Amino acid sequence: MSGLPGLQPYNFQVGGHSKDGGFPASLQDSNGRFLKRLQDGERGKRELKFYQLIESIRSEDPNGAENREADACGISDNTAALVANWVPRSYGIQQVSDATYLMLEDAAAGYQLPCVMDIKIGFQTWYPWANDSSKQKYRYTSWQLIMAPVGANSLQKLAAIQLLLP
Repeated sequence: MSGLPGLQPYNFQVGGHSKDGGFPASLQDSNGRFLKRLQDGERGKRELKFYQLIESIRSEDPNGAENREADACGISDNTAALVANWVPRSYGIQQVSDATYLMLEDAAAGYQLPCVMDIKIGFQTWYPWANDSSKQKYRYTSWQLIMAPVGANSLQKLAAIQLLLP
């Protein structure tokens, strides 16, 4: 990819944003790491804090608990500890031109034809501070997703799926 040495578009992206400002929403670096573009504003900050929280729990740093900002990403330490085994490793951020990317473990690495899903957990897909226009947009988008009940008060939403068959 010209202008992005050591980076190429990620081949197995499903769901999410495709391009913003001419750059792909996801890339792969020469080390095989998955680079996911961070959204601007509060959403990107919360996502980054989430991965930092997961990594601090994985490191079992005895001082980590007092340095963690669980509320900054909207989940408790207990919840983060429960999901940590299913969350890709995080390696910080990388600036690519004017965009900031989160560097993650590539969960599809080692597979020739990975089947990938983008699953949204929870019923509400907008943030509490979203304006009315944003809430309406997310309500409309939310009901276009395939939904399956998984408990008395929750839903999982299948946003996208990619099946690669031999």
